[in-house]
Amino acid sequence: MNTATLILAPLVILLYWVISVILAGIYHAIKNMVRRVFLSHTRGNAMALRPEVPSSHPNMLEQELTIAEEQWFTLRHFFAHLFKRHTPDDVELAASVGFIETTPTLNASMSHIVSPWLFFRLFSFSLGAFFIFYVTFIMSADINLIPGLIIIGSFAIPTSILALFFEWNTPKNVSTVLLARFLIAGSALAILSALYFYSWGSAIGFRSLIIAGPVEEIAKLLAVVYLTRSLDRARYRYTLNGILFGAAVGAGFAAFESAGFAFQGLLNNGVGGATVSIVMRGMLSPFGHIIWTAISGGMFWLRRKVHNTIIATLIDWRFLSVFSIPVALHTLWDNAPSLPYGLNYILLGAIGWAVVFALLEVGYHEVARYSKMQGLIQK
Repeated sequence: MNTATLILAPLVILLYWVISVILAGIYHAIKNMVRRVFLSHTRGNAMALRPEVPSSHPNMLEQELTIAEEQWFTLRHFFAHLFKRHTPDDVELAASVGFIETTPTLNASMSHIVSPWLFFRLFSFSLGAFFIFYVTFIMSADINLIPGLIIIGSFAIPTSILALFFEWNTPKNVSTVLLARFLIAGSALAILSALYFYSWGSAIGFRSLIIAGPVEEIAKLLAVVYLTRSLDRARYRYTLNGILFGAAVGAGFAAFESAGFAFQGLLNNGVGGATVSIVMRGMLSPFGHIIWTAISGGMFWLRRKVHNTIIATLIDWRFLSVFSIPVALHTLWDNAPSLPYGLNYILLGAIGWAVVFALLEVGYHEVARYSKMQGLIQK
C-alpha cells in the first residue's frame, strides 16, 4: 500500500461521514417542515374531514391533532420482521386484504406504521427469478428468454417498493386487484398522456429533458385522478390510500420505462447492455417515479376530501405547492449536474423520501382520529 493511499483513505472516509451528516440533516429538516405544512392543512380542514364529530366534544379535534413526541419510525422497527420466518399462509393472508370480506375493522393499532416483510419476500423472489433467467440465457443463448429477463428485471424493484407501500397502508382496505388496476392501467394512461404532452412540447421547441419533469408528473397525476374518480370515497377515505394509489401508478410507469430502456440497451449492446440498464435503473427506482407519484397522489387525495369537485382540488394552492415538489425533484434529476458516486440521486432521493414520510405520518394520525371517532360513536 503506497503513501498516497494511506493519506487518501482517511480523507475519503471523512468525506463520506460529512456527506452522510449533511444528508441526514437535510432529510430531517425537510421532513419536519413538510410535516408541519401537512398538519396545518389537516388542522385547517379538520371539520371538513370529520363532519361526524359530536358537538359535545368541541376541543377533541385539536387534542387529536397534537403530535406525540415519540419516534414513530426507526430502522430497528423497519427491520424487526424482515428476516423472521413467515409461512406461505402468512403471505396469502397478507396479500388477500382489501376485499369487502377481508377488510378489517378500523382500530387504534392501524395508526402506527408496521414492520414490513412482504415486500422483501417479493423482492427476493423476483431477484431469484431474474438470476435464473440470466444464468439460463448465458448457458443456453436461447433468445426466447430475453423478454422474460427484461420484464422480470424491470418490474422486480418497482413492484417490491409498491408492496412496501401496500404494507404501510394499515387500514388494509385496498385489494391487490385494485392495486393491479392502478399499476397497469394507470401507468398505461400516464405513458399515453406523457407521449401526447411530449409531442406538444416538441412542436413548440422545448427540449425533452427540460419538460420531462412537468410532463411526466402531470401525466401520472392525471392517471391517478382518472382512476380514483369513481371510487367510493367513504370506503377509500384515508390519505394512506392516496399515497398507495400514486405509488402504484409510479411503479408501473417506472417499470415500463425501464423495460423500454432495457430494450434499447439490447438493440445497441446486446444482452449485456440490457442487463446493465435493468440493474442501474432498478437501483435508482426507489428514489424516482414511485415516491414522486406517491407524494402527488397522497396530497391530491388529502385535499380531495375538502372539495366538491376534482377541478377545485387540482387548483387548490395547498395541493399545487406540494405537487411542485415532485415536479422539481424530477426536473433536477434529469438536468442537475452529476456528482461523484451518484450523490445527486441520493440527495434528491433523500428529499423525496422525507416528503413521503411526512405525508405518511399525517396519514397515520388521520387514521388515529377516525379510529377514536368510531369508538366514540359506538359508545
